[in-house]
Amino acid sequence: MAYSILEDTDSNLWFGTNQGLVRFNPETHKIRVFTKEDGLLGNQFNYKSALKASDGKFYFGGVDGLISFYPGTETSFEFIPPVYITRLKIFNEEVTVSQPVYEFNLENSILFTEQIRLPYNRSNFSLDFVALDYAAPESYQYLYKMEGIDKEWINAPASRSVFYTQLPPGQYTFRVKAIHNDANWLESETILNIRIYPPWWLSVWAYISYIVLFFCLAGGLMVWYKRRRDHKMEEARKLYEIEKEKELYSAKVEFFTEIAHEVKTPLTLINGPLETIMEMDIPDEKMKKNLEVISSNTNRLLQLTRQLLDFRKVEANKFLMDFMMTDIPALVRDIAGRFEPTYIKEKKELKLILPDETFSAAIDKEGVTKIISNLLNNGLKYSQQRVCVELKKEQTAFTLTVTSDGEKYAPDSASKFLNRSTRSIKMKLPQTGQVLGLPYPAHWQNCIAGGYTWIRRRLKTRSY
Repeated sequence: MAYSILEDTDSNLWFGTNQGLVRFNPETHKIRVFTKEDGLLGNQFNYKSALKASDGKFYFGGVDGLISFYPGTETSFEFIPPVYITRLKIFNEEVTVSQPVYEFNLENSILFTEQIRLPYNRSNFSLDFVALDYAAPESYQYLYKMEGIDKEWINAPASRSVFYTQLPPGQYTFRVKAIHNDANWLESETILNIRIYPPWWLSVWAYISYIVLFFCLAGGLMVWYKRRRDHKMEEARKLYEIEKEKELYSAKVEFFTEIAHEVKTPLTLINGPLETIMEMDIPDEKMKKNLEVISSNTNRLLQLTRQLLDFRKVEANKFLMDFMMTDIPALVRDIAGRFEPTYIKEKKELKLILPDETFSAAIDKEGVTKIISNLLNNGLKYSQQRVCVELKKEQTAFTLTVTSDGEKYAPDSASKFLNRSTRSIKMKLPQTGQVLGLPYPAHWQNCIAGGYTWIRRRLKTRSY
């Protein structure tokens, strides 16, 4: 109920009522009620106890006393309380200067702290706040906003506490302000800067390390790729060279085969008349013996020519050894007999030392013949006056040694060539009871294979 009324220069009407002092604007119909909570002495005013002085000052009398003010300066009896943040909790445990929580403490009271720094694993916290108006604390509402998280102002709960959980690392600003019941914003506002530090693997130094590591890995991959590409190019080049070598080798083999085929024809033509002459009754024994040597060597040349024509089979690993039981002393004697006239012509001595008893062994006759012939041919080339061929029979093997009086190789080249003075062939004899066609021990078969390898190697190097 209105007991008195005054009008100010702004056309606002002021009513003294039993529930406070009311300001009413007839144009906007806006009403503002001032009560004891706004600083008045009381809410009850007396009947017809209002006065406007000549200087424009208003006087209103109430049950609790007289108030005076100038319209437009009515906030002189309004109290604008400051807003304070009163409490910080981490995981529901209060943090104070003297009471650290999880190894985190405040340097100053939270009332006077402008910034706090929290590790990433302490980002669950709560803040309490209040406006310091002890006369009418219930006449305020609170709004808050966490810049970086909240886009709009949020009404605070009645408990005046806000909670944040698992805030991402970063920089935040917490702002809180109070509002009076007349919906006029107070100018008082509190700001708290909050920084959440990232874990070490998300820190600036960690990102710098990641960048450096990335470039190192990228550089390593580039180097690896370049080396791999160069390696492939080198392999391709080598394969190309090998292909070219194969082509050249095939051309040489083709030429070699054609020459061998051409050589076979005149040898055959020579061998025919020679056999006719040998069938004639020749009284001269020396001439007859020489003709036999010529015939033997001619047949040998024909046999070698046929083998040369089979050279491709050897290169294709289709050439197999033909093991047969052979009289070893007779074979050595026959081979030496073919070289004897040449040794006599060169005025060199070829001496044979053979065991008294004969014996046989399963060998590749052609392979052994090539090996012995090569040794005797080298002895003829490099000996001074004498070459000795000695055949020894042991219990399970036989040894053939070709010794010459020629010059030896230097010690540093001994590993590359056989000794010129002594060259031996050692092969295993077949076990008792073994006959042609049955398997023989692999170790002496390997000796024969080694002899073949030695002959093939000599085709690529000069004879010694």
